[in-house]
Amino acid sequence: QPFKSVARNDKLNIDYPIEEHFKNLRKSKHTLLRIHRTWHPHRDNMLYYMYKNNYIGKSLVQHREFEKECVQHHSNFYKYDVDHKVLDKIKKDIPIQATDYEKNLELEKKHHISNEPIDNSIYEDSALSWVSTSLPDKKNYIFINQSTFSPILHYHPILWLGHTHLIKYFKKYGFKSFDWLFDESYDELTSELDKFKANTKQIDKVMNMDKDYLIDLMWDNRDTLQHNRDLLIECKSIERIITKLYGILNETKI
Repeated sequence: QPFKSVARNDKLNIDYPIEEHFKNLRKSKHTLLRIHRTWHPHRDNMLYYMYKNNYIGKSLVQHREFEKECVQHHSNFYKYDVDHKVLDKIKKDIPIQATDYEKNLELEKKHHISNEPIDNSIYEDSALSWVSTSLPDKKNYIFINQSTFSPILHYHPILWLGHTHLIKYFKKYGFKSFDWLFDESYDELTSELDKFKANTKQIDKVMNMDKDYLIDLMWDNRDTLQHNRDLLIECKSIERIITKLYGILNETKI
């Protein structure tokens, strides 16, 4: 998915060097990137948390739809008191658009934004991604796609709010996780409440870090960021699919 719309996204630079990325980070205005292409109540709660804790000013956000009733409904589940002034502020700000790309799409109603490429400039103006994985309601299911691979393509560490054992499978396929930045024990959690609480604890940690310290920490672990990007570009998933198909064909008796 990160590669399929390259023709319509001329800002994608496959040869984008990590040294240039860190130069961009030193000049960037934002720490956290929160972006998605489809609506889900998890994502409304993530946005509410960012507003409630005054992280929104240090974040780059694209959020097209917001149902404040969902936040009110989930408040008992997530164990917090709803600040209705914050909900009204979010509702007033919607749609929140990260770049001119989204603003132009807003004018073209024929487009379904979930099928559109993400403007890659947002990754150059932010340090890390808070990702809500696709199809989060699927149980016993792990779906690693554009929401993970677009940040990887741009050297972003990722904090995931998603499926249990996503990190386990991410590492199974050769990628390196970000345990040097986040406590990734949340990958074992099965409770949605526990996952959300564990995520917000990590968000609090990184959003209260000195930004230069955060960037220095990322630089010290740049080998992980470079490894993940290189592995993504190799696209070994095709090899895995062919190998698995070959095994199925040879194991099947006619």
